[in-house]
Amino acid sequence: MKRLFDWSCLLGASALSIVACSGASAPSPSTPPPPPAPAPRACTEIGCEDGLRIELVRAAWPAGNYRVQLDVDGTTTTCSGQLPLRPCEQGPSFICEGAPIRFGESGCALPAEAHAITDINLPTTSARRVTLTLEHDGALIGTTTLTPEYNEQRPNGPDCPPVCRNAGLRLKLR
Repeated sequence: MKRLFDWSCLLGASALSIVACSGASAPSPSTPPPPPAPAPRACTEIGCEDGLRIELVRAAWPAGNYRVQLDVDGTTTTCSGQLPLRPCEQGPSFICEGAPIRFGESGCALPAEAHAITDINLPTTSARRVTLTLEHDGALIGTTTLTPEYNEQRPNGPDCPPVCRNAGLRLKLR
């Protein structure tokens, strides 16, 4: 019987070509493995503001005209307003001349006896000395000099933005 084809040669040649053509090789012992990927940073998106907040604590805020004078490192700003507050939709009741100072006004949608001034917010991160004088219908309610200490805040975590500098002070009024 005559063979038409020798299968053993074909199988041997195929095995050699597979080994010779494969690109797989063993890793080189001198190549270090890649470093691990950094752990993902979990940052929230809480915002914060730079500035100085002076909380005003008073048992009751009687109706009438109020005048606030703020001396920030030698620069004086006068603010005025009245209680009861204006209706909420009419905007703030306390306005300052020439400075972007904001008052916390509470209760504009409540009965007049619930209206109050909760705080004063100054957009400064460098004030060293703040003198505040508060009058009601021309009578002195209180005056004090404050020395703020600013802290850095990172509300979203130690490596996450934003970074804000602020200080908070609490003032009890009679």
